[in-house]
Amino acid sequence: MKKRICTISGILLSLLLIAGGASAKPSAGTEAAESNVSSAAVLSQENESKKLLIGLSENLKEVPYDGEAAPDALLAALAKETGWDLTLENPVSSGDDGKSLTVAFAEKSAIYTAPPRNQKDDYRVSDAEDLIYNVLNSTAQTLLHNFQIDSVFFTAPDGGNLDFENGGSSFYLTTVYPWNESDVRGTNAALPEDSIGQAIFDPNGETCAGFENLNMLFKREDVRAGTGALTVYDGKGEVFFQCDISDAEKIEFVKPDAETLAFANWKSGTEVRVWLGKQLQANEDYTVQIDAGAIVSGKLKTREIGEGLWAFSCLDYGLGETNSPGKTDVKLGESVTQDILLGESAERAVITVSNADAATISPGELTEDGTVTFTPAAPGFYGFEVQFILKDGARHTIGISFNIVE
Repeated sequence: MKKRICTISGILLSLLLIAGGASAKPSAGTEAAESNVSSAAVLSQENESKKLLIGLSENLKEVPYDGEAAPDALLAALAKETGWDLTLENPVSSGDDGKSLTVAFAEKSAIYTAPPRNQKDDYRVSDAEDLIYNVLNSTAQTLLHNFQIDSVFFTAPDGGNLDFENGGSSFYLTTVYPWNESDVRGTNAALPEDSIGQAIFDPNGETCAGFENLNMLFKREDVRAGTGALTVYDGKGEVFFQCDISDAEKIEFVKPDAETLAFANWKSGTEVRVWLGKQLQANEDYTVQIDAGAIVSGKLKTREIGEGLWAFSCLDYGLGETNSPGKTDVKLGESVTQDILLGESAERAVITVSNADAATISPGELTEDGTVTFTPAAPGFYGFEVQFILKDGARHTIGISFNIVE
């Protein structure tokens, strides 16, 4: 069983360079989006100062707007102001919680055509990649300002991921990943020629105690074990765990599942799972050190990974799960029960299955300590997610996955 941990402070995205190396961008016409009023229009305005926000985050231009307070109407005004083709495939829609909006531009819109054309001089950009970022960021910032929402999502015309190449640049944004310009720029950065490239270390920052595994996710597909050791130190500097990177019983190099890749907003990569064999302890600090050259891709090698890159603290929130079956396969037709602990910090826990067609979970919500039953209906790698809603409003999530075999 694999447990994926989403830490409080988020996930570190960094570049792992070669050992010894330095640390570590429209279509013809200006047809605007149709101003059909979608269900999102019922959302309250965040303030009385309606405006369009245009450009990238570091240089947003504010333009007053006195038109209809509806998402589609705002995007129509944005198209008229910039000259960008912002034709919508469907009216802007709101999420079930009323705190998000989803935008699907049509195939004829500016983000799917290159090179940029019919731009007004005040908003001219140099290439297709710049245009994509400007259009998406302007759309998101305008909607976020004018409505009481937390996030804006973008989808392809068919409702799938944004995945296209314009003028030689590539761009990828999953439907589960809300728009954040800096994060998207980082996740969509091209792989460098002289380094292994982007990696995610989990956990990082602050996390819940009680877990028995570490995870790494590399953007490259051909990452494998090199020569060296992985060592976990506790807060006293004593060795908590150590093994050779090539120890296949304790460290696995595998192809990530779709859920993991969607979380990282990557098309492909390599997942590295480290099985500690014992639980990370509450109120303890940990540092992970990986020898230089222990992880390789072709002729590329990572430099030493240490305290500056991977350190975390385990806090006792009284949350978690028990009777974990460990690193084992689950046979199709068998059910797995899991005890979920809310402790004194959590108000409730919401449990969802990663693929409703391949497995079921019951119950879907707990307001006190209880047991959930996971029943697979198809072979494959599936699991469930437990989101703890704390009494102070904070949220913590653990993902528990199983390899279902026939």
